[in-house]
Amino acid sequence: MIEIESPRRLRIMNLQSLTFPVLLAKIRPLLGIAVVMFLALCSLTNVLAEDIDIYAGEASDADRPNVLIILDSSANWSASIGQSCSLIDAPTYVPSTQESGTKMAIEKCALYNLIHGLPTKADGSALFNVGLMLFNESPAANSGGYVRRALMPVTSSNKAAFKQIIRNLSILGDKGNNAAFSKSLHEAFLVLSGGVPYKGIAGSKWDPAAVSGGRYVRPGGSKSCARNFIIFIGNGGPGEVTDNEALALLSGLGGNTTKINYPTAYIKNSDQSNWADEYTRFMNGTDVSAGTGRQNIITHTIAVTGASSDGLYPNFMRAMANQGGGSYYAASNASALTQALTEIFNDPGGGFGVLGRESTLVGQPPGHLPESDLRGHLPARCAVCTALDGQSQAVSGGL
Repeated sequence: MIEIESPRRLRIMNLQSLTFPVLLAKIRPLLGIAVVMFLALCSLTNVLAEDIDIYAGEASDADRPNVLIILDSSANWSASIGQSCSLIDAPTYVPSTQESGTKMAIEKCALYNLIHGLPTKADGSALFNVGLMLFNESPAANSGGYVRRALMPVTSSNKAAFKQIIRNLSILGDKGNNAAFSKSLHEAFLVLSGGVPYKGIAGSKWDPAAVSGGRYVRPGGSKSCARNFIIFIGNGGPGEVTDNEALALLSGLGGNTTKINYPTAYIKNSDQSNWADEYTRFMNGTDVSAGTGRQNIITHTIAVTGASSDGLYPNFMRAMANQGGGSYYAASNASALTQALTEIFNDPGGGFGVLGRESTLVGQPPGHLPESDLRGHLPARCAVCTALDGQSQAVSGGL
């Protein structure tokens, strides 16, 4: 037996020489210590359990992450890249003649398969709120973005409606007037902060569920502690001719209007004239909730590549992600695009995809991080990651 003589000195005793009353008197101090240690262990166990719940994305319904996907629906989505794709639960699906082999075709497949594969809680309730934004159609006065699918909980029961919206997108019928990068980001900021629509209700295809009482509906309310993310999928460089309007809008929000300059051999002047990277910088540094803590907006970008017209535009997409605190990806086929989207949802850094690493997937130039190496960057411990990653493997295998 170990007897405590002082806080720093222990002495071994012979138990056989002790009567029960004497033994009880000797071990009573140890019993007190044992109780304290037991309570401390219980407390530590509770803390670890809570940490795992947070890590796995088990936020309350009011605090689910909000993820707004902006899809570049400009004429650039018609660019031919000679790739085919399939839908995970509809293997006989064939893109229309106009869409076959285009960037838009693989984007439809990847987004459809992503929504299909997003995990839910055990009871079928949502882990994420996800919405979809496209560029406004003609006239040019409506230049900007609109919410095609409002931010909604991705539950087991409502995935079908979201997938149908994606499947029904038309390369000609839903083409935007121009590539309104900065003004669509302005509209996205209003969506995620519960603001008044700017150009988002100028057309006829916006989702009525996105607006209530003249303001965008922010899931969880104005005091929600939910984290906010944009995934911007681009098909080419910005093409809006209203840069001065975007500048005025950014200034009106109190944003930093100091222009970010790059070498023209890296990003061409016309792209640098666009305010999209300054907008992602602004949103990354702005709290959009009255709730406790800091709820900024992280922007991830994916450049869909493989067209002869791509030029330097992927570098501008990378700059947008860098300024927005997010990750940059490039993908030239449906499998790589699905993988990029999956990686963003898998990445638990800070709660949801905010590690800010750059990753280039299948079909990209030598010297970039290949897909096989990308897998090693994922943390190994996360229930949400495991569930979605398994779905990603199934999706990738079927494309």
